[in-house]
Amino acid sequence: MRRAVESWRTKMSNERTYKHYFWTQEDAELALTQDSLFPPEVWEAYHALTTPKHMLELLKYMTLLIHGGVVVEPTIMRDGNLDSIFYNKIDHNADSERLPTFVTGSSPLHKATPTFCLHNGFIAATPGHPYTARVIEFIVNGVRNRHTSIDYDDMMCPYASNYVGHTQLHPSEFTVGGCILGMAINSVLGREKTHPLYPEDRDYTLLYHNPNDMGSRRFTDVRTNLMAYSTDFGFGNIEDA
Repeated sequence: MRRAVESWRTKMSNERTYKHYFWTQEDAELALTQDSLFPPEVWEAYHALTTPKHMLELLKYMTLLIHGGVVVEPTIMRDGNLDSIFYNKIDHNADSERLPTFVTGSSPLHKATPTFCLHNGFIAATPGHPYTARVIEFIVNGVRNRHTSIDYDDMMCPYASNYVGHTQLHPSEFTVGGCILGMAINSVLGREKTHPLYPEDRDYTLLYHNPNDMGSRRFTDVRTNLMAYSTDFGFGNIEDA
């Protein structure tokens, strides 16, 4: 993991636009508890989570909501220039550029069929982004109401039958992970929560996941055809679901 972390630290040190911070769980808690940035209900849900990984997932969204920026897990190795991802053409025939307000990766849950689940090891967002706010809302409500796989199946109605078994096989993805993030994005956009998310969509920047790209799992911006990051951690047999 040290090499993955250094891939960000070293490249960012040569760029004036970005600053690199390595935060532990304690660092994030300290930064977010100042000035009562979140109501007690959010912290109640945070402390009710049973594993450090789940707690860190919620901290990730909370950090992005307040501070914005890029949150990267230590298992992610940077492959490309961030500007090539964040600044891209709205229209390839136009001269205008934009700064995408939300960037993340697609999920390996389905090899061929697009899904609403995402890979959230890399997320970039502007402060106060509605996607981030909605996913925190979903997580907090789910934890405080003790949601089970049956409740998450109910959230996916009337299309839950298309994802039978996912909530049982990958429960954390619906509690705090990439699936609840995708459902939150669809909710903000006024769509069915299970609406597939495509890299070509303009409401976000979704980096395409290829599980066997030159011997690694790489995530590519399909608009510019440039690699963004890669990882081989945290998937297990998830792609075989």
